[in-house]
Amino acid sequence: EAYVATLEKAQQLVERFDVRVLVPGHGQTTTQRHELETRIAESQRYLLDLKQGIDQEQMLTKRYPYYRSLKDMHEANKKAL
Repeated sequence: EAYVATLEKAQQLVERFDVRVLVPGHGQTTTQRHELETRIAESQRYLLDLKQGIDQEQMLTKRYPYYRSLKDMHEANKKAL
């Protein structure tokens, strides 16, 4: 639930303010607004799919080169939902 709340807050901030940079806890920094919005939307979709029992491991491996370092976190997210 904290992850969901964080994403909702991030989306509100992006919609309300002229956010110019995203420095994530993992992955690359971006100054591209479209990329910033895409990352929030992808994270929201990730959580929704997990709740619906849709495993995204193959997509995550292709999309994020650093996914292997987050595999334990992904497994914890699956258990939490």
